[in-house]
Amino acid sequence: MPHIPPTAAPTLPAPNLRYYVGIFSIGYILVSTLCMLLQRYLPISTYMVTLLTIGIAAYITVRKFVRHQQRALMRIEVLRLTLGAVVAVWILSALYFLSLWFLVFDAISREVLQEAFAARPWALLQGLLLMIGMCTLMTWLGLVSFSRLLAPAGHKKL
Repeated sequence: MPHIPPTAAPTLPAPNLRYYVGIFSIGYILVSTLCMLLQRYLPISTYMVTLLTIGIAAYITVRKFVRHQQRALMRIEVLRLTLGAVVAVWILSALYFLSLWFLVFDAISREVLQEAFAARPWALLQGLLLMIGMCTLMTWLGLVSFSRLLAPAGHKKL
């Protein structure tokens, strides 16, 4: 059997990660909607809802990826998916907040929020940075762990 050098081995085309970021976004929207409905009956903190929605969205994304590609995610794919998913989550969060701001809040509610931000801007910025960091870390951990867990036999390397 002839030895094929690594450069001559056939390479598979790279998967379109935008598709999987879209799957992550759809999963995030669906799970966060379910969590908002559950919050009416169960006292769930917003941090726990964020972790739960990101974790389940990561599971859905990795499951789709493994089913389509028949392999685990590579390290560069995990990093790119993490970045894309975090950007998608924060775009969706900004759209949600803007829709609340313009469609739900009245003038008094807007004024109260503006005064709260003016009184303690650093506390709100620290909370925002904490949420971005937590979102990034949970997305990365979810993608890595589910990729290892759901990978077909023989493809466990990341």
